[in-house]
Amino acid sequence: MTDFDSGLIDLAVRTANTVHAKQVDRAGKPYILHVHDVALRLEDSNARLTAYLHDTLEDCTTETRYLVESTLREMPPPVQRAVRLITRTKSVPYFRYIELLSADPIARRVKIADLQSNLSFDRRGGLSDSLRERYEHALEFLCAIEAEYLKGN
Repeated sequence: MTDFDSGLIDLAVRTANTVHAKQVDRAGKPYILHVHDVALRLEDSNARLTAYLHDTLEDCTTETRYLVESTLREMPPPVQRAVRLITRTKSVPYFRYIELLSADPIARRVKIADLQSNLSFDRRGGLSDSLRERYEHALEFLCAIEAEYLKGN
């Protein structure tokens, strides 16, 4: 990791810590633990940057919106794109959202890590059966696309 990458990772981590400071997940654990878990499942810098920021746009408040937007402006264009793709708006049906983000390799890998984290034993206690099934279906779909992508590269 270069000094440039380290500085951006630090900025992304600080932003995620601020946005998620008082949030807890469905299992009652600090939400930031999920963010760190997702990031640690990934190896390249752009994917890790995206992982740290993957829920910041969805979860930011009016007070933290400027921080998130200014942090995104500092990120490389592929990270900006991936973060925007991985940010779900409620007007887009879930599987359409998964299809859209699946075309971007960074967003796809981060979403795979996100789903794996959501389905992990530590976090599973808070998932309903229908949500768990939705996540499992999305994970299977994205992993199939990732496998095809890796065959071609």
